[in-house]
Amino acid sequence: MESGNHLLYPTVMELPLSFESAFDIINRWNSYPKRVFMSDDDFSVIYYYLEAVDVIQQSVSVPGYQSQSKDAIRMAVARLKLEFQNIIISVTNATKGRSSTYLSSSANQSLCSTNMSSSMSDGTTTSYEINIVSLNSPSTAGAISRLSCIAKRMNLVGYIGECFEVYKSVRMVYLENNLKQLGIEKLSTRDLGLFLEEFKKKIDRLIRAAEVCYWILFSSEKKFCSQIFDGIEHDSCFSETIKDAEIQLMNFAEALINSFRSPEKLFKFLDLSKRLSNTWVLLDPTYFSWAKGPEGAPVLRSNDKIGEVVRAILSDFEKSVAYELSTISEPGGTIHFLTKYVIDYVNLMVTHKKVLSDFIVSTPSTTFGDLVIPDVEFAQLAGRGQTLALHFVMIIVVLRFNLEKKSKYYKDDTLAHLFMANNLLYIVQAIRKSPELEEMIGEEYMNKLSENYLRQAISNYQSSTCERMLYCLRDEEEGHRFFSACFSSRGNLRRRVRSFNAMFEKIHSTQARWVVQHLELREELRLSIVEKIIPAYASFLERFKKRGEGRKYAYIKYSVEDLQTLIIRDFFQKYHSNIAEMELSKMKAQSSPNIIHINT
Repeated sequence: MESGNHLLYPTVMELPLSFESAFDIINRWNSYPKRVFMSDDDFSVIYYYLEAVDVIQQSVSVPGYQSQSKDAIRMAVARLKLEFQNIIISVTNATKGRSSTYLSSSANQSLCSTNMSSSMSDGTTTSYEINIVSLNSPSTAGAISRLSCIAKRMNLVGYIGECFEVYKSVRMVYLENNLKQLGIEKLSTRDLGLFLEEFKKKIDRLIRAAEVCYWILFSSEKKFCSQIFDGIEHDSCFSETIKDAEIQLMNFAEALINSFRSPEKLFKFLDLSKRLSNTWVLLDPTYFSWAKGPEGAPVLRSNDKIGEVVRAILSDFEKSVAYELSTISEPGGTIHFLTKYVIDYVNLMVTHKKVLSDFIVSTPSTTFGDLVIPDVEFAQLAGRGQTLALHFVMIIVVLRFNLEKKSKYYKDDTLAHLFMANNLLYIVQAIRKSPELEEMIGEEYMNKLSENYLRQAISNYQSSTCERMLYCLRDEEEGHRFFSACFSSRGNLRRRVRSFNAMFEKIHSTQARWVVQHLELREELRLSIVEKIIPAYASFLERFKKRGEGRKYAYIKYSVEDLQTLIIRDFFQKYHSNIAEMELSKMKAQSSPNIIHINT
């Protein structure tokens, strides 16, 4: 059958129809079985029937025709409802196998007659098929013309609601089937404790489904509905048609939003918020006006709920950093895994800074159970007005507090100080490597972190290491004449030297197993020990050689050069034993070694 507007008004037809002819046409079709449809025949057949309906409708108020007209209208409404249903089912079924290309990207969306593919968060592409009505095809255009003609007659006789009900019942099933193909199913309580990878897949599925629905399915549905009910108020019909699909999407979203919270889920929620917001911005204008109404696009309005979860996760994360209970996992004072994890997590938050800042609008709590953060930690940050930055600082603060608690697990105070120096330096340098994070933390707090806390940890390590050896090398003559009298004996001298040897050997064997990963810190610590111990040891040997009138004592085990070599070569050898000799040569080349201050 040809299509086109010229078929709306066929030239060969007994027009105008008389009332009797019109009634006869309607009555005759009423006697046909319900499975026989005039819409399956040539368009002129249904057009002829619609002309008959027009004649009857015009005769409703004419005396003498009122009773017959009402009977005819009743029969016509029943027949037109069947025809409307038959046509819309045919159009809907014709969409099976027809699909759309969809690239899940904020910068690239397209629509054409091929397979649908979606770019997932991990970079992979998943192909799948959805069914859409091709509004521009000749067969669809002809069907829409018939549906529109029927809808207009039903509206004139006051029964447009019958068409709305048929439309909704057919198209709701169509949308439901498409949602199934998009993977939107009902989530049970079992799914609320999803493993992270499964959770990520479902978030990606929700993002994809929301974009497909609002950019393609619902937009196409709005156009389809508007063309059928052109000139008739139909917004409620459209909104009720997509209502169940929107509720299903919203239930899926809420199940994920209300699932078990964990820090790892934060970034998928932020991705979800960003993509839903982008979907909202890029809505099709034909759908835009309804979606912006108070009841429109509920899943795209999920940001308030997502925001609540994001704030809760951030608060939970701060508490978990404060109260993470693992003990020291490895000996040697190395960087704790918590430090690396927290810094990596903060850097990830920085990459989501824009959307995260929209949610984080209040300053962090300074009380974590029995842990209260002193106000002095934030004194320099008052008035900055960057609440997200304050949360980042809080995370660093509670991390430092926790690391200090973990350092107590080391029985050796010197190793505890080295542990703090290692971890604080890692924090400082990690922040320095990220210009965005460094700017948010602020120079004031960075100086406090590096110049106060880090320098104090380094100084504590140096003092704790050197004081034990310097105690053995002390000059007791000054202010201690009693000890001086006793000190000149050979036995006392022997005990003093052996005491130093034993102390050095203990420190040497212990600190050779300790870890300092950062090269500059490693050099600084070694040279600082050399700078304090070597002059004192040289003076010690000189004093006691004079006391011994130049005699050579076999129990003086180390020369000055031997001692310097052992410190430079062996301290913190565990991490970089393969380059210890290179460092030794470099340090020995310095005629007057100075402390290397690490670049923090």
